[in-house]
Amino acid sequence: MLIFPTCLTGALLYMASFKDASGNPEFSWAGTVSTITASITALVQFGSMIVAAYYLEQTADKRVDDVAAIVDDAEVKKADDEAAHLNKCYREVTQWNKIPVLPKLLMRSSLACIVISCYIVQLFSSQCFTEHSLTDSIDDNLQGNVGNLFLPLGWIATGLFSASVVLLYVFTGWGKVKAKLKAKEAAPKPEILAYGSSDRTDFDLDLQAAADGIHADELVVSSNDNNNSVASYHRRHSDSQGAHSTSTRF
Repeated sequence: MLIFPTCLTGALLYMASFKDASGNPEFSWAGTVSTITASITALVQFGSMIVAAYYLEQTADKRVDDVAAIVDDAEVKKADDEAAHLNKCYREVTQWNKIPVLPKLLMRSSLACIVISCYIVQLFSSQCFTEHSLTDSIDDNLQGNVGNLFLPLGWIATGLFSASVVLLYVFTGWGKVKAKLKAKEAAPKPEILAYGSSDRTDFDLDLQAAADGIHADELVVSSNDNNNSVASYHRRHSDSQGAHSTSTRF
């Protein structure tokens, strides 16, 4: 249902590119039909997403209890919490008003390179690349060398794009190192977690709640034992006084 119209559109587009000896399209109807099938393909793919989203929402609404009953894996939950904490630290250390001069220079240089590259490609595309389509032959159109696709200005635009990526990668690496250091410094100690820190995870809270429940049960049992002991003492004391009164009468 999804694959057939897509493959059909591609096949028709390929057929429309064929030309006879006079330069006229060999399959003149293929271009028109490919446009129609491309529209059908877009409608089918869009409709499939709508249907999938509808059934996902219906299933999630009808089985709320089943979804809520699924227990989170402790190791996965711990990894997610650590990743979220690391991302928070990364956002904090990469605040523009907090980073040093060199990382700012890296970001500005990366931005300048990508902006210049995009403007060159958009405004002077014919001077950047050799005209080449999907059905053209590399041997005939590019003399068997893929590098001939790039003209001198195209190499400059590509170099600026590559430089932007490298500078951004260096800045991101610096930010990750700083975020890891901040995460280690801000990591809560085990004794802090045990005595009620606000940074405790849900797993820690569940363990604490279970421990509190066990402690409460022990207190209830101990209280019941104490009450039984007191009641037993009062009964023995009452029996002793009754026996003493009886002996006094005699």
